[in-house]
Amino acid sequence: MTGAVFSDMEGTLLRGNTPRLYIKTGLKIGIFSRWEVLQAAAINFVAKVLPSKYNTYLRFLALGRLHKGRSTAHLQQVIEATLPALLQNLKPALVERLRHHQAAGQPVVIVSGAIQQLVERLALELGARGEGTRVEIRDGICTGRQVGPVCQGEEKARRVREVAQELQVDLKESIGYGDTLPDAAFLSLVGTAAVIDPPPEMRAEAERRGWEVIYTEDINSATKSGEKVIS
Repeated sequence: MTGAVFSDMEGTLLRGNTPRLYIKTGLKIGIFSRWEVLQAAAINFVAKVLPSKYNTYLRFLALGRLHKGRSTAHLQQVIEATLPALLQNLKPALVERLRHHQAAGQPVVIVSGAIQQLVERLALELGARGEGTRVEIRDGICTGRQVGPVCQGEEKARRVREVAQELQVDLKESIGYGDTLPDAAFLSLVGTAAVIDPPPEMRAEAERRGWEVIYTEDINSATKSGEKVIS
């Protein structure tokens, strides 16, 4: 049984703040109102000072309120308008690694706390599968609620196990890329793990567990100087 590649999205594969970019785009194209965006910003501000489990819930609540009552066509419109900026925010060094894995016959799965449709759309551009937080849709209209937990931490690990079983891949033969402490839950499932541009606490955790630590700017510099960067 062969392995697969599981990669986090924001901070690992992408630079920048994806939810902020998504909301800003929705406002720009007239899907979200300025008042709705201000409300979402207020919720996110409160979330920053709360413990991580509440932070995650409130951040997704803010997004849910923006989508409530809007059609899936509106949701897709915001996603398509956001996509060009997301593609610009891709970290070339990580994309190169993922292409390398795909060329070796390993399926790539992007796992993220972002909404399912957005993760799927970006993954499609990379020839990968996307797994994100599922939003409730009834009769083509978003209810503003999520289906199941936000795809972070233990939930992300559960989804990785679920996908591995579906694809019939061996997690011990698989590779994982993440960037923050909540990603340790799914990285601990795979045989080979690496952390990308980690904050100090995640770097310490990676060193404790013997995981590879990769700084993409170092890789980009090495690429420009002609050094080999993919093992």
